[in-house]
Amino acid sequence: MFKLKVGKDTKVLVKAYNDMADWCYQNLARKDIVLIQGELNSKMEIVISEIEII
Repeated sequence: MFKLKVGKDTKVLVKAYNDMADWCYQNLARKDIVLIQGELNSKMEIVISEIEII
């Protein structure tokens, strides 16, 4: 789970599970620009289904 800055003043909570969580932990660094595909749940959290570093 991590926070992602969207725009100038907005942050959203992003969640990843299992292999996707492992990949995020090993490959993402602070200030990486990423493209995320996922689902927005009722708690306004994004659950990742795909992620790519741009």
